[in-house]
Amino acid sequence: MINIVNTTKYPDTDFLKRILSVSGYILPVFDKYCKTGENKWDNSLRGGHSDGERRMIQLAAFLGNPGPEYAGNRHNAGRMLAQSLPFYPSLSWQRKFKGLYTSFENTHFLMPETYMNLSGESILAAASFYKIKVEEIIVIHDELELPLGTISLKFSGGLGGHNGLRSMKKCFASADFWRIRIGLGRPDTRLPGEGGREGSGGGAASSGSVYDWVLSDFSGAEIELLNPTLDAGVNLLLQAMEVEPETLLGEWAKKKIT
Repeated sequence: MINIVNTTKYPDTDFLKRILSVSGYILPVFDKYCKTGENKWDNSLRGGHSDGERRMIQLAAFLGNPGPEYAGNRHNAGRMLAQSLPFYPSLSWQRKFKGLYTSFENTHFLMPETYMNLSGESILAAASFYKIKVEEIIVIHDELELPLGTISLKFSGGLGGHNGLRSMKKCFASADFWRIRIGLGRPDTRLPGEGGREGSGGGAASSGSVYDWVLSDFSGAEIELLNPTLDAGVNLLLQAMEVEPETLLGEWAKKKIT
């Protein structure tokens, strides 16, 4: 059972469409996410690890859109993973850094409340305050290019058209952060990550619209596949908080759970 964070009322779907520009997977309407000034990223925090220094995760960011009307959307799979943490009910979330913030042991947790396209602003605010390097951040997000029931650990590389990740890269001027990717599958005729046959992607919407797909709720049948996948993602995240993430790539680069 996924517990939903109580939030205040947020704008309606029409407003969300204008902000998200056909969801967080299509090119954004606005290009003013990260301004120079008080939240400017400190470039001295990028890199700088000595060969003997352990590269541990300091900040985990769970992407999604705020508000109960979006809580069950496919686009909120990252937030759902946070709510699947075994200690989630005991966490005390505060409104700060343009999101919901808490910490557990030595790791900072953040759920941006900026809407998906502006996620980087929230993550930047937290990372700047705590002086966290970009490579010490792990972003948990939904992924169209993985089938439902798949979890993937990835460092750096392409953004897969995901505007939450695009915002992150823009704010930090780097894509060198860790990601836990939660497979959604696609609504159209492409196999995730491939070209393909009609009907691939699972639960295909008749319109084939990526926007409609990611901003609609998981079906009951999909939830049965999603829940063990989220549990596996929690296991991966907890491991990544304890050991160097590089050591986990062999097992978790792309792992089919269900």
